Amino acid sequence: MSNYAKSNIKMSFTGWLKNQFVEKKFNSPLGFALMMIWGVAIAYVTSEIDYKVTAISAAVVIGVLIFMVCFRYPLFGLYFTIVFSCLFALPGRIFGVLSPIGILVEVFTYVLWLSVLGNYNIKKEKMAAFWRNPITVLFIIIMVYYFIEIGNPASASREGWFFFIRKQISYFLTYHIAYVVLDSYDKIRSFLKFWIILVLVIALYGIKQQWLGLAQFETNWLRSDRLLLELFFQGGFLRKFSFLTDPAAFGVICAAFGLLTLVLAMRVMRKKLKYFLYLATLICFLASSYSGSRTCNLMIVAGLASYALFTLNEKRTYVLMFTFACIATFLLLGPFENNPVVYRIKTTFQPSRDASASLRDINRHNIQPYIHTHPIGGGLNTSSLEGKLYNPGHVLAGFPPDSGFMKILLEQGWIGFAIHLIFYFVILKQGIDGFFRARNRNIQNIHIALTVCLFSLIVGQYSQVAIAQYPLMLFFFPALSILVKLIDYDTQNPETNHA
Repeated sequence: MSNYAKSNIKMSFTGWLKNQFVEKKFNSPLGFALMMIWGVAIAYVTSEIDYKVTAISAAVVIGVLIFMVCFRYPLFGLYFTIVFSCLFALPGRIFGVLSPIGILVEVFTYVLWLSVLGNYNIKKEKMAAFWRNPITVLFIIIMVYYFIEIGNPASASREGWFFFIRKQISYFLTYHIAYVVLDSYDKIRSFLKFWIILVLVIALYGIKQQWLGLAQFETNWLRSDRLLLELFFQGGFLRKFSFLTDPAAFGVICAAFGLLTLVLAMRVMRKKLKYFLYLATLICFLASSYSGSRTCNLMIVAGLASYALFTLNEKRTYVLMFTFACIATFLLLGPFENNPVVYRIKTTFQPSRDASASLRDINRHNIQPYIHTHPIGGGLNTSSLEGKLYNPGHVLAGFPPDSGFMKILLEQGWIGFAIHLIFYFVILKQGIDGFFRARNRNIQNIHIALTVCLFSLIVGQYSQVAIAQYPLMLFFFPALSILVKLIDYDTQNPETNHA
């Protein structure tokens, strides 16, 4: 058979497949036959082998469809990935099986990034501004430093380095994706609204756990592991966790968004929106207290202090600080010794009464000589539980950093720590500069609210690894991209902005 004939046959067969699957969308005899065969096969496997095959098959089909939709519509894909990341812990609690949701979130990120490259006409001048921005430059420097860490002589495991760098790459892609898809002021506002509603749902479910108790599957999950129960149940109080992985992650995200909604509530003009945001603040702060995380209390105080510093020239700032000073005095000096929630708030500012805080101070003091003698640290994923998994036998393996800053110091040394501090400084500078440069009041409000929120998360790094888990990471890095480009929408139409 000639090559010409083979080519004609190939083109005819390809055209026939396209007609059956794309144009007719299985609405044809071939489609009916394939669906019938698929249904019979699933029924046979379910009855003769394992019923779980049905659920797995359905999940695969649904997953493929979702991937296709996300690839076609990247902005929807970003929203879906955020919601999906909130469900990280549910399969293990409901079905008692571990699921690779964390890996799937990273896969979604790569799919979205490829979709962004294919579906968006990215102008060179806009991307040049992105690459020149100080936040992007510092982010790239940090990524380069991570790659240098592969040669760290103190670390013997390349597997631990790979798993760390893989996640960091997905974070950078998230930052880039958000910069491209949030390409208008309205989309940025919608993104922030989406996050506020999502965190409200998370917070309300945590409050439900406190007021009405845990669901039966949650109780069974906690009782199945004694060590897990001891971690969640402390001082006669069961720390709430909502849909998220643990009480700390739940408390941190609620505290951060409580500050975000509080700043917006104080500054917006519409009364209905103002009341809604104040209510959201109350719900978030209440939910964060039920998490039992002392980091949340530290974040709230630091966030309020930063807002007061940034807006000393505004009268409403003094009203806010006076109100919170009265509330803090009432909580710290009031007769609440028998209330475990208030007691944990008190011990945040009375570390001598907290045995765990004293133990952390001792651990930090004992590990200082190691930090002094290792300027690039012990290597990525060498401390805490990750160290036991990837670097067993390492000096840091199993050592509890109990702090995001301490974890950076241990694994990346004081050089890596200095780079991170500069990165955090640049983030805050970008937000503060945008707040004072913006002429549009709404853009000013978003700048100051995001800056206070991000500052609270950075402060939270002092007492725990606050910036490391999903879904918060899918807010932190898009928030950076918003700070990078939000000011552009203020300068493009100055006449409209003044109006």
